[in-house]
Amino acid sequence: MASSYKFAEYTAQQTDTAIWTPAAGNRVQLTGLNVQNGAAAAVDVTFKFGAATFFKAYLTASQRQRDVLFPDGIVGGAGESVTVTTSAAVAVAVTLVGVELAT
Repeated sequence: MASSYKFAEYTAQQTDTAIWTPAAGNRVQLTGLNVQNGAAAAVDVTFKFGAATFFKAYLTASQRQRDVLFPDGIVGGAGESVTVTTSAAVAVAVTLVGVELAT
């Protein structure tokens, strides 16, 4: 199964904003993500499947990027979107890598 990716950029504060919504009945399996802070300010970026947090990045003015690999994949539930929440209105870029799995 070929990998796919989703990319999003934000400048306003986000609250549970969907980045990857699977097709009806499918699940998202993430194999990696990248998150970048484009501002010289601190921001927390939280990623969830539904209501369950699976990763949180604490980005600062001096440490502005995180690259994370999930070798075995992290799988959400059927129909669950991957969402992002940011703690401040700063420039944030997110790339998710994974596949959609039929249930």
